[in-house]
This record gives sequence, C-alpha cells and structure tokens, in this order.
Amino acid sequence: MRAWVEKIPARQYISMLESGYRVSLKRNHGGTFLLLRPEGSTPRLGLRGAHSVVAHPDGRIYTNTTGNRVAVIDASTRRLLSHIPVGNDPSHLELSHDGRLGYVANFASDDLTVWDTRTNQAVARIPVGIYPHFFALSPDDRWIVISNTGESSIYLADTKNHQTVAHLDVGGAPAHIGFDPDGICVLIGCEITDEVAVIDLSNQKVVDLVNAGSTGATIN
Repeated sequence: MRAWVEKIPARQYISMLESGYRVSLKRNHGGTFLLLRPEGSTPRLGLRGAHSVVAHPDGRIYTNTTGNRVAVIDASTRRLLSHIPVGNDPSHLELSHDGRLGYVANFASDDLTVWDTRTNQAVARIPVGIYPHFFALSPDDRWIVISNTGESSIYLADTKNHQTVAHLDVGGAPAHIGFDPDGICVLIGCEITDEVAVIDLSNQKVVDLVNAGSTGATIN
C-alpha cells in the first residue's frame, strides 16, 4: 500500500512505525510516498507505551510512558519507584556519560526535558524544532544533537546551560545520530533524501551531505 505524503511526512512515518507497522519513506517523481507493508505488521492500538529504556550504573532503569512522564524502576526488585513529569509524548531517552543527568525528547511538545538523576527532578526544558524524536550526546557530554524530524533540521544544544546554540538545515527527515571516534564531527542519517549530514561540532556548521544511496537512516 502506498500513500503520497508531503511537507511533514515524518510524523506519519514515525507514528506508524512505532505502532507496529512495517513502513518506509520513498522519493519518486518529485514526491514523497509512505509505503505500508501489511505482511509482518503487528499493529498496536492506543498510545505508544514504554519503548525507550536506559540503565543507570546504580541499577535504576528509566523508560518513557504514555502519561507524559518518565518511569523510574529498581532493576534489582523490578518495582516502580517514581515518575518524572516531562513534556508531551516522550520518546527516546539518554543519560549523560557520567550518569548525573537524564534527557528525553518530547515528540509532541517540541522540546527536551532534562532531569537530575540524584533527585529524579526535572531541572531544565530545552525548546527545539518540530517533532524531536532522536538525539544524542557527544562523547564528552558537552553537546546534545537533536534531530527535528518534522522540519529537516537539527539543533545543537550546550549541556552547560541547557540552551540551543545552533539551528542547522540538513537532509530530509533527519533521524539516527553518530559521532566520529574523536568526537569532532557528528553524522546524521536523513531518511527522505538518502543522505548523511556531517557537522563539525567546533565550528557548528554542516561540512558535507553524503549521498548514502537508499535508506541512509541508521548511523552506527
């Protein structure tokens, strides 16, 4: 099954993907199409529940929930400890490399929530672009790179003051993020345009858009 989608196809794509459907985005004759493959699809009804999980070194587990909050779970007892109120439709989570801060991208409120893992209290909100779903912290914990899947751009945020410092246009539907071994450059897979954007973190500029062929979304 194929449907023509334009302007902001990322929301439909991600919503269907995380609802259990096998879907992909394709460019053809100047348009963007959403391809649905019924075989292998296992649709789930209702809001998206826990699908992103991160583990703290002390044994606590954090996961997103349907209630606009992050759940805190004790891994040893497998009991729920508390909830952290966050933004609308929390999606992917990350912990800083030292384990002191947690981050979650709020897909429907276009921001990130930052919490202190010692108190499990939110300490900052970072407004970003349309439909932030994927993000990553640089190896030195200095930068947060956020893919705005709804507007084909990324935001670069400073973890020292939790403020954005750069807004850069990249390829269509930026998604997964990776860093080079030295942490100098960040690479973002752009699904619609089949490109990998390369950004110099020190200059905060896009230095290349590499044609990756078909489906250049995942960066490892």
